[in-house]
Amino acid sequence: MKVFNPQISSANLTQVLSLSVTIISYILMLTFSWMQIQDYYHVNHWEYQRAGQAVDKLTPKTAKVIAPAFGDTQFLFQTKRTGWPIGFEITDKINKGATYYVTTANDDEAQELIKQYPIIAQTTEYLILQLNPEQANNH
Repeated sequence: MKVFNPQISSANLTQVLSLSVTIISYILMLTFSWMQIQDYYHVNHWEYQRAGQAVDKLTPKTAKVIAPAFGDTQFLFQTKRTGWPIGFEITDKINKGATYYVTTANDDEAQELIKQYPIIAQTTEYLILQLNPEQANNH
């Protein structure tokens, strides 16, 4: 009776080890890469996305938007419009072409603007105001 006796040559052993190290290295590379970039895909403010979708749906593509978020341009980016990522000096921004104001904060500025401009959309997450109806309709 013949017993199975695998004999691995040094060439075969080198190939198996090389392939094993390559596969393990590749898996580690993917794992560590994902650990480094996973935060880029984490959404911190879902309300920015929902407000941005509403602006995209309810306003002309050429509208200029004031989207105050403490200077964070992420909110303005979600609207798919050009404009300003900070509030204050609203009259000056209207003179420069601002046609809509969108916010996710129910702050003093938003409350004052509600008294002066028509509401386009309002939910518990966001508020959209039309700043200059004549200019907004001309775009």
